Amino acid sequence: MKNAEERSMLSLLKKGNELAFTHIYCTYGGFVHLRALFILKDAAAADDVLQEVFSQLWENRKQIDVDVPLTDYLYQRVLEICVAYELRRNNLTNELPNVEDEGDGFSELARKEFLANIHKAILQVYPPACKEILWLHVVEQKSYKEIAVERNIEVEVVRNQICRARKSLKDILGLP
Repeated sequence: MKNAEERSMLSLLKKGNELAFTHIYCTYGGFVHLRALFILKDAAAADDVLQEVFSQLWENRKQIDVDVPLTDYLYQRVLEICVAYELRRNNLTNELPNVEDEGDGFSELARKEFLANIHKAILQVYPPACKEILWLHVVEQKSYKEIAVERNIEVEVVRNQICRARKSLKDILGLP
């Protein structure tokens, strides 16, 4: 979408316009699904991420900044949700007895490698406060406001720390 059209759609979305939401979903749904598929290497998981991204977009529509490009917002949400998805899936897998994967093994290997890189990346985030804020946001899926209240800091500080952590995380994971 062009910048002016995007702002218009986001303004309508903020007001709860379902047609604007549908238009945004139809325009960006493929982008979100492809990004999730690229990261997770699992079509079913990418479908789940697609639904989660747009569910969160609708739920948080009133807080959307119409001046921030929608692709930036969506890309960040995809990355965060994929990381959280992998961490949840790994925690669930660790609690189950050893069960052989009936697939070709490649997707499971890629998933484990991706998960290991996520853990490594989160551990390498510096300073420790930034790492803790990233963990709260990505793994525990807390909003910026919830983290700010919990840590007794300004929302802008949370936003800045997460932005720094995202850059570091993307560099370590080799994502564009």
